[in-house]
Amino acid sequence: MKKTKPTIYFNTKLCQDKSGVYIVFPKSAKLSTEEKVEGVINGFPFRCDVKESKLKLASAMFNASKAEVGEEVSIEITFVGEEEETRVPVELSNLLKTNAKAESVWNETTSIARGDWVLWIASSKKADTRLSRIEKAISMLSSGKKRICCFGGRNWLIKTG
Repeated sequence: MKKTKPTIYFNTKLCQDKSGVYIVFPKSAKLSTEEKVEGVINGFPFRCDVKESKLKLASAMFNASKAEVGEEVSIEITFVGEEEETRVPVELSNLLKTNAKAESVWNETTSIARGDWVLWIASSKKADTRLSRIEKAISMLSSGKKRICCFGGRNWLIKTG
């Protein structure tokens, strides 16, 4: 079993330079130069790449933090590089190899998003529907779409209550 990095919690001030608003991670976070993370900033969930121990805030993240530059925000970060990868259907894998743009977008998506694509394909009841979904997936990926739309993904399958 892989040893995963723990979730970290800390408070930090919002900083700003000419590139935008950002936060700096504490040295205890032990980040490499690039890490994929998901987390919460003042209660707002996000998922992104961290570069050089900084997290640049997109305008939506900055607005959702409800804080001004110089104010302290609470941060919760979970490292997502250790996620288990979903097995890719052979037909999808073969078509990805023939379409460089689709393969590039596929490789840039998160493990969870790739899992949702696979789940969407695998949940089809008929073989021709499965093949049709694989072709649609290649088309959507080659147009830059990183997530499948109109499909609830894993959360849709989880029953509560």
